[in-house]
Amino acid sequence: MVSINEMAWDNNRQMVTGKTAGLFTTFKYIRHMEDNCKTRSYVYNENDRLMSTTLESCN
Repeated sequence: MVSINEMAWDNNRQMVTGKTAGLFTTFKYIRHMEDNCKTRSYVYNENDRLMSTTLESCN
């Protein structure tokens, strides 16, 4: 199986999209860095269904 990961940045948001060789999306990972030293992450499955969230803080 071949997989392709695409990464994109938009200001304080990072998005990684996993795809198969046929370019079908297998997951999406979105990481948003906020001004108050917090980072929120979201993982979506191949059906665009939210599977998990994470909140990180440097305090």
